[in-house]
Amino acid sequence: MAHFAELDANNTVLRVVIIPNDKLVHPTTGFESEVLGEAYCINTLGHSENGVKWLQTSYNGKIRSHYAGIGFTYVTDIDAFVCPPRCPSFVFNETTHEWENPVERPAEPDDGTYTWQWDEPTLSWTKLYPDPE
Repeated sequence: MAHFAELDANNTVLRVVIIPNDKLVHPTTGFESEVLGEAYCINTLGHSENGVKWLQTSYNGKIRSHYAGIGFTYVTDIDAFVCPPRCPSFVFNETTHEWENPVERPAEPDDGTYTWQWDEPTLSWTKLYPDPE
């Protein structure tokens, strides 16, 4: 099965659909073609005149870095689907195509008595201690 993401005019993923692999196979060459999959999606599921398009995505990340999800953005310059940042302060890593904290988590050893949590209002890491039993 092949997966295709429907994008709006702003390259935001609206939905992801599954289509049969044989819809991507060129009848003469026998090779798969994303263009055929896109044509199948347009002919079967439609598109509007205001910029909606279809792009292939894959679970293993071999096509466009990440599997597309609703609300993800397709970034043309890097040919990748990018998830929304978890927090407004997160910084996009152009190499990994991931959002990262703007401040590295402290390197203090964690002895299991606490966990680290990102605190967006203070743009820092805080220790969370479990409730005593």
